[in-house]
Amino acid sequence: MTAATRDDSQSNTLLEVQNLLAAGRQDAAIELLQAALADDPRQAIAHLWLGALFSQQRRSLMAAEHFHLCFTLRPELEKLPSTPNAPAQMVESVRQALRLLRQHFVRLHLQILSAQEAESGKEALQRIRDCIDIQHGRKKPVFADEMQRPGAVYVPGVPPQPWFEREEIDGIVELEKSAVLVREELLALLNDDTVDFSPYVHQGPGIPEAMENLAGKSDWSSYHLYKEGERQEEHCRRCPETIAAVDRMPMPTCKGNAPEVFFSILKPGAHIRPHYGVANTKLAIHLALIVPDDCALRCGPETRGWSEGQCIIFDDSFEHEAWNHGDSLRAVLILEAWNPYLSDTEKTALTLLCNAISDWERPVLEKWLGATGV
Repeated sequence: MTAATRDDSQSNTLLEVQNLLAAGRQDAAIELLQAALADDPRQAIAHLWLGALFSQQRRSLMAAEHFHLCFTLRPELEKLPSTPNAPAQMVESVRQALRLLRQHFVRLHLQILSAQEAESGKEALQRIRDCIDIQHGRKKPVFADEMQRPGAVYVPGVPPQPWFEREEIDGIVELEKSAVLVREELLALLNDDTVDFSPYVHQGPGIPEAMENLAGKSDWSSYHLYKEGERQEEHCRRCPETIAAVDRMPMPTCKGNAPEVFFSILKPGAHIRPHYGVANTKLAIHLALIVPDDCALRCGPETRGWSEGQCIIFDDSFEHEAWNHGDSLRAVLILEAWNPYLSDTEKTALTLLCNAISDWERPVLEKWLGATGV
């Protein structure tokens, strides 16, 4: 089936669904959409319509499943309500879908948090409860620093500190002792034509505007040892000393999200434009391996350079950018650490909250889209 034929088939299905709904045959419309999605589960708009019908029937879990699939397949639809001249009916459908999804995740998060509060006390987790309210739009964030704007998770009350010194973070001294061996493994990768350093910013929908200049380009490339919380076994086998050093670090863990560990390569002339990270709960650690002259990183108001064999540590929820104005590539090993201003109780709660979302999302995606989820 060609793309044009597939589009025609989907259009015909949606038109038939409209006719069934006009005739008051909602169950028949649901059956038709289910049959169409069984044949081709990547029809985002069909998922949106089916989710809306389940929502009307107060089958909220089924509705949330299909709304999530819709936005996974077409993430740009989330921005439709703020898009000028967008079709009014579609805008309202997207708004309703986002509203129901938010309610679903709020219930899921509050259920997890309530269990933790029963164990540790409400006072110990008040900042996390506030974080949930902010994340789901139930409360507006009040940022303590105008240069800090985390994209997804903000724990209020965490001191706004863009830079951290090496002695403030557990494990840094031991990591730096491995720098020579880590660098040797990186050089072996760089000198092997069979090794693929992938563009860090992949082409596709939903790319932040600040990253558009790097989409699909090797100006900023990466070689992951952990990606979205998944250990990349083949890559780790090539870098035994590096992964041994990394695994000794007390990193955040979250299914489908963390840790993230990778070699980051910035070519001469490359510029990572100012942008914000997703959360103020974790810090970025850069172990410098290859550092030419005239390359640096700005986080918040302060700019620092890299020194080979040493780490720099910063909170990437602050506006930050990096550049290589030198004449050779810059290479660092990037990994993560918890923000030390979080208590152990808060770290545990944040991990459980993140895992709860992943535990719900993964079976949904695998059921409809296969093992890769996309």
